[in-house]
Amino acid sequence: MKCIPGRWILDGIQDCNDGSDEICGRDYEGGVTSPFYPNDYPNRMNMKCLIEPPNADIVSIIISEVQTELDYDFVNVHDGDSTDSSLLATLSGYPSAPLQIVSSGPKIMIHFTTDNFGTRNGFSLTYRGIKGIKTLQMFTIHSQNLTA
Repeated sequence: MKCIPGRWILDGIQDCNDGSDEICGRDYEGGVTSPFYPNDYPNRMNMKCLIEPPNADIVSIIISEVQTELDYDFVNVHDGDSTDSSLLATLSGYPSAPLQIVSSGPKIMIHFTTDNFGTRNGFSLTYRGIKGIKTLQMFTIHSQNLTA
């Protein structure tokens, strides 16, 4: 981004005349990373990225990497268009990846916050809009090794 410092990108405030500092996730499929990924992200980040693929009923994201300062820097994934929407995941540190998260509707908000000290590589994810599914029920199957 040429018109502003990196820490102002995707902060929810339009700093560039053309709004290019706030554009994120408007294609049917694509990718989102923390600023400067795979290099270290800056301190004092408050990045908000609305993923809203056109004509999608739901959104699937695959988080391929998360490397943040454990318990201080967070990637929050919200099921909707704001940070007030239901929380689908909070990621910090080095959680196992890849991780797939699916929304219940056509939008997902990624909110990346960092403190004043210590940085890491950040995160990388891909997303895809899915059409033709109005709702998705999530469930977990637990299995055990059974012996006869």
